Amino acid sequence: MAFYVTTPIYYVNAAPHLGHAYTTIAADILARHHRQRGEEVFFLTGTDEHGEPVAQAAEREGVTPKELADRNAQRFEALMPRINVTNDFFIRTSDPRHKAKVQEVMQRIHDNGHTYKGLYEGWYCPRCADFKTESEIGPDNTCPIHKIPLDREREENWFFRLSTFQEPLERLYTSNDDFVSPRSRANEALAFIRGGLQDVSLSRSKLTWGVEVPWDEGHVFYVWFDALLNYYTALSFARDGEDLTDTFWPATLHVIGKDILKFHAVFWPAMLMAAGITRRYRGGVVPDVDVDPGLAADFDGLTREVCELLDRAEITQALERIWQRVRRLNRYVEETAPWQLAKDEAKAPELDIALRSLVEGLRSVTVLLHPYMPETAAKLMRAIGEDALDMDGAAFGARPGGGTIGALEPLFPKPQ
Repeated sequence: MAFYVTTPIYYVNAAPHLGHAYTTIAADILARHHRQRGEEVFFLTGTDEHGEPVAQAAEREGVTPKELADRNAQRFEALMPRINVTNDFFIRTSDPRHKAKVQEVMQRIHDNGHTYKGLYEGWYCPRCADFKTESEIGPDNTCPIHKIPLDREREENWFFRLSTFQEPLERLYTSNDDFVSPRSRANEALAFIRGGLQDVSLSRSKLTWGVEVPWDEGHVFYVWFDALLNYYTALSFARDGEDLTDTFWPATLHVIGKDILKFHAVFWPAMLMAAGITRRYRGGVVPDVDVDPGLAADFDGLTREVCELLDRAEITQALERIWQRVRRLNRYVEETAPWQLAKDEAKAPELDIALRSLVEGLRSVTVLLHPYMPETAAKLMRAIGEDALDMDGAAFGARPGGGTIGALEPLFPKPQ
């Protein structure tokens, strides 16, 4: 088994303090424990070095952002042996290898159709490096965290289509009870999602201290998109000459503070969905193995049942039968936990069966949903490398494995 734990990466606009030590020690306890259990462990920490908070702190001190980052990153890195933690790697987001990987992933998000250019106007906290929604603004337009007046910003930025991930994120939370803990924080994140997600600024045109947007060089990425990706990018270069992504991704546990819950519990999973990163399994190729007989039994007779109901014009009843299988697929994800199977090479056959069965189940329900959602069904079929929408192929197990998973277009794009 593999165990991958991360701390937040720490802002270099100031020196380390007790809170940084506490968080890192907590992650270290978990890393040490899982090593005791004979598991392969990777423990990541590091520094977040871009964005307006760092640039402003550097300006106050009369130094460049790079000089400030170099000085304070060294302090954070020196803290690790002093508190006797056993981190496997210390990432700095100013590392050119991280920057290149961020650009690669964000270009993928852009190519997948999840970005657009628009005019942003809203309240911004330079200390949080966050544009605030109406529900997050304190009295007299202040930041409820830092208790400082918010800035009114108006600029042309690139936006991330966060709103298109509202339903997938709700499903993620309802099908994974332990996605965020404690439960009170999961409820907080879910309430934020259900309150209605708005598209968020992806880039800043007024800043130069950041990772350049590869498709628009006049912009740098909004710091949170750069920072969150450290958990993924580090694995590609943490060990010289070796890519650890297949061994450790996705992370087992992110240790974070409550003030950054929204970014980790909402933005981060949406980014991963948009980039199509969980497609790394089997190189995006559906395993050519038999489907799970247990799941096949749950789909048995579905096509006949739907046809009979629609012959009687019982449209709602037929849809409910299909949706029962959609819910069954959600449970199957929970039961099989492919992200855990992928970390144990001995369970490779189980992972193959789970992946094959999930794709086949998705294909089956998508064919049956086509009369109800024709455009959405067509997008889903393209994403799983299929194009046949006739009823002859609707039965679970009717198609072989071996297809290639592609990028998923926005299923319900927000009107421009």
